[in-house]
Amino acid sequence: MNNVRNVDKVSALYIACGEGRTDVVKMLINNKADINKCNNEEVSPLYIACHNGHTEIVQMLINSKVDINKCRDIEASPLYVACQKGHTEIVHILINNKADINKCRKMGASPLYVASGKGRTDIIQMLIKNKADINKCDDKGVSPLHITCGNGYTEIVQMLVNNNADINKCDDKEVSPLYIACEKGHTEVVQVLINNKADINKCDDKEVSPLYIACEKRRTEVVQLLLNNKADIEKCSETGASPLLIACLKRHTDLVEMLIDNKADINKCTNIEASPLYIACQTGHIEVVQLLIKNKAAIDKCSKKGASPLYIACQTGHANVLQMLITNKADINKCRDNGGSPLYIACQEGHTEVVQMLINNKADINKCMESGSSPLYIACQEGHTEVVQILINNKADINKCRNMGASPLYIAIWKGRTDIIQMLINNKADVNKCTAEEVSPLYIACQKGYTEVVRMLINNKADIKKCRNMGASPLYIACWKGHTDIVQILLNNKADINKCRDIEASPLYVSCWKGHNEVVQMLLNNKADINECRVTGSSPLYIACQKGHVELVQMLINNKADINKCRKTGESPIFIACYKGYREIAELLLKHEADCNIKWRGLTPLDIAKREKSYQYCTFISKIKTDI
Repeated sequence: MNNVRNVDKVSALYIACGEGRTDVVKMLINNKADINKCNNEEVSPLYIACHNGHTEIVQMLINSKVDINKCRDIEASPLYVACQKGHTEIVHILINNKADINKCRKMGASPLYVASGKGRTDIIQMLIKNKADINKCDDKGVSPLHITCGNGYTEIVQMLVNNNADINKCDDKEVSPLYIACEKGHTEVVQVLINNKADINKCDDKEVSPLYIACEKRRTEVVQLLLNNKADIEKCSETGASPLLIACLKRHTDLVEMLIDNKADINKCTNIEASPLYIACQTGHIEVVQLLIKNKAAIDKCSKKGASPLYIACQTGHANVLQMLITNKADINKCRDNGGSPLYIACQEGHTEVVQMLINNKADINKCMESGSSPLYIACQEGHTEVVQILINNKADINKCRNMGASPLYIAIWKGRTDIIQMLINNKADVNKCTAEEVSPLYIACQKGYTEVVRMLINNKADIKKCRNMGASPLYIACWKGHTDIVQILLNNKADINKCRDIEASPLYVSCWKGHNEVVQMLLNNKADINECRVTGSSPLYIACQKGHVELVQMLINNKADINKCRKTGESPIFIACYKGYREIAELLLKHEADCNIKWRGLTPLDIAKREKSYQYCTFISKIKTDI
């Protein structure tokens, strides 16, 4: 009679108890079925009968001496599950038969806890009467009163309080029953707790008070109730945010008004000195801003970094808020600690309407950051074309540079803002204004490869020969980057083709180094000095050999490059080709009568080929020498 189904390892008795087959259960018990035989999750026949509410079967099993406290794998007892499911008669039977009334699940939830969470009033009354631990918490410190308050079961809250539940018992995050009731907006529960002397200012582990959380969640009736009962209206969270500030942040106008009427400090700031007005301006809620100003909020109260309410309104683009602040005499030029003005931040963010409003109200159009960056500069950097046009129309200094010398035109070119570049040039921006390192707008355009911008600058008289402080010319940098079209434009406009850097690297040299074949051909066609060397003596041919650029070596040889031109330290082109193992280049040089006997540190190209174990080169060079 203990037959077990192999599929899910449950006994016939278990199935009969689960399905409520009283006669079958009785027959199995009479035939000695194992009354405590569990399934693979340790669920007993009694547990499943309690779960499914089969009262008669429960009584039958108990009469047959079943293990009344046999728990399943998660430590839930038959009493626990009966309380959870609300089977009042079964709970009564289990208690009368000495079931462990405080037996908890693995997570610490007791029968009273689960009954409280589910709102089982009759069962709770029964458990309390039978001495259930009224303050038994789960593993997170949540008590039966706590969970009941969170769910808003007023009658049960009163019942638990009447039976000496700890009214201020907090969970592991220091959340009290009053706090959770305020958060959830259960006004009647809040009233019960207050009437029973709950700590009205008990904060959680973030120093958030019941009043604060009620304001945040917009529990209007709860807020009024707390204020009527003398809740601390200035109690701040760990960030320094007051109930008034959080109401402003959440745009709860009615609560803002209620708190002000109850004498909340209208200028109470956070740890970073953000005031309620600052926060309201940031969120752009005009009604809250108006209410705060009407009640004498400090209109120029700044944050820790010096940002005023007007500044933050400009940053976030709230034009209607800005207008209200201006109307109420806010300082329009009040800057942050880094020198950033309201106009500057509006230009950075591209808030066109705000920019126009500030200018109309006499904002300093050229007020710069500590870095020297002007409103026009930042608008050019960020690519806000309409803002740039407004600033220019209102006589912004078009050549106002940063401390490092970068002008609005320079940064517009760096960022590739073609429309803005044209606008600046049309309005007489200095096309030759250089940075502290003497980098010109033309130079940077050549470096970035902006062909149309290069044309634009040259057409407007940009100095084509202006070099940066290390001697690199616009042509040099264009060759370095391989911008063929720009190289051609510069050559067509008489750029100095042999102008070298301070290390004497010529445009041709650097083109050979980088392997830009088309640029090299262009330079050679325009009579570049093919043997112009660096200060080290490296020629264009030498560097092409060193880098393994076969086509360039052929091109240079065809254009009469000095095939034996050595570095100051003595290495020849054929020597470096052998050293690097570039056989094809070595063959080219030898076929064009490169001198195989030039020595470096006493070594010939043949010696270096032997040392590097380049046997093919050894044979080849030896053959050439023999032929010679």
